[in-house]
Amino acid sequence: MLFGVVSDTHGYFQPGLRKLFKGVDHILHAGDIDSQSVVAALEEIAPVTAVHGNVDRGLLAARYPAWLDMEVEGHRLLLVHRGGRVLQAEPTLAAILRRICPDIVVYGHTHRAQAGWEGSIYSFNPGLGGRPRLGIRPSAGLLVVEPGRVEGTIHML
Repeated sequence: MLFGVVSDTHGYFQPGLRKLFKGVDHILHAGDIDSQSVVAALEEIAPVTAVHGNVDRGLLAARYPAWLDMEVEGHRLLLVHRGGRVLQAEPTLAAILRRICPDIVVYGHTHRAQAGWEGSIYSFNPGLGGRPRLGIRPSAGLLVVEPGRVEGTIHML
């Protein structure tokens, strides 16, 4: 399965996502959506699964969960906004991590793209998917999940 992965769009749909995500099976948005129009634009490309982030309020927070887990090609995937070190340090998130025991964690929040194995967990943060901010260029990712294989790539937008 090929996922397009984006996070931290902050209300802005990057036009480059149309080309990058063309042909993906599904899109994951790891929070800080900030506008339903971003999700609507992504849904024109492929089905979208999203979680809310710390800037998502009102209807966005009500419409999208704080986290979710799914079974993908024999792997357990956790989609959450705040991940990485925060995931293990924050008690509520750490409890979710222990309960779910994911093979893959897709997250955002830091605006810093990252992909790779951290112990037995494949950790994937597509970076900042919105407008450039504080010297950080926008990026998104592609994540291949197959039986026995997980591989992500980061693409600058």
